[in-house]
Amino acid sequence: MTRILRGTLATFGLAFATAATAQTGYYVAVPVAQPTAPSLVTHLTTWRMSGTAYVAERSADRHQLLCRQLAGQVGPLGSFTVRGAAYDADALAQCNAHAKPESR
Repeated sequence: MTRILRGTLATFGLAFATAATAQTGYYVAVPVAQPTAPSLVTHLTTWRMSGTAYVAERSADRHQLLCRQLAGQVGPLGSFTVRGAAYDADALAQCNAHAKPESR
């Protein structure tokens, strides 16, 4: 019984760790609309799709510029995180002011 419980907990822990690391990167951006492109490039930064987010490694571009450029390509963002710190509502609104218009 103890072995089964340990095995179950280990499996659950591995699944949780995998889900938690699926959207890691220096930058994590979650578009409002489901991402469709598996990857894209903004100026100096390559973004890759990871679950429902685009993630990227650290870039030479300022994070405000990266957010605007990405929103310009994919549309409004529901969240944007830099090194684990999420944009507040004002910063996200400024970013989304540059978002690609929604297609109708």
